[in-house]
Amino acid sequence: MKSTRRSKTQLKISVGTNPIAIAAPAGRWGSFCLDMATSTIPRGRIEVAARRGETLPVGWAIGPDGRPAVTRHRAGDGTAIYLATQPDPKTMARLLEMACASASIQASADAPDGVEAVRRTGGGKSFLFLLNHREAAVDVPISTAGVNLVDGSSVHPGLVHLGSRGVAVIREGW
Repeated sequence: MKSTRRSKTQLKISVGTNPIAIAAPAGRWGSFCLDMATSTIPRGRIEVAARRGETLPVGWAIGPDGRPAVTRHRAGDGTAIYLATQPDPKTMARLLEMACASASIQASADAPDGVEAVRRTGGGKSFLFLLNHREAAVDVPISTAGVNLVDGSSVHPGLVHLGSRGVAVIREGW
C-alpha cells in the first residue's frame, strides 16, 4: 500500500503490487526470463472478464465489503462454484449447504460432525454407509429400517450407535 499527498489535507491511498521482472543469460539454454506480479491475477485479466460478463473465482478480487466473493458459472446443465481460497470450516459448511440446496441434493443422513454418511442405490436396493471418524462413540439418526451388514443386526428408525472409529453398512428396507 502506498500513499501520496495530493494536498496538505488530502491523502490518496492506492493498493498495488510490485511486479518482478528478471532476465539473465542461461548458458547453452539461451536465456531465462521471469516476468510476474505478486498479485493473484493481473488487473487486465479482471477487466477482460468484466467486459465479457464473466464472474471471477474467489481470491481474484474482493467485494465492496472487503471480503472475497463466491462466484458461479453455468457449466453444461449445472453450475460451477469457484472458490480460490480455503475458508474456515464453518464457512465451508455453509457454502456446501448452499451448493447442495441449489442443486436439490439432500444429505444421506443427518449425521453429526465427524461422521460420514453416504447412500448408494441401484438395482432396486439402497445402502447407507456410516463411518465415524471420531475417537468418541456417537449415535446417528436414521429414518429407514434395514440390516447392518457389518454385524447382521436389525436396524430400526431412530438412532444407530457407532463406536469409536465405528462403521455401519445398512441395507435399507427388509
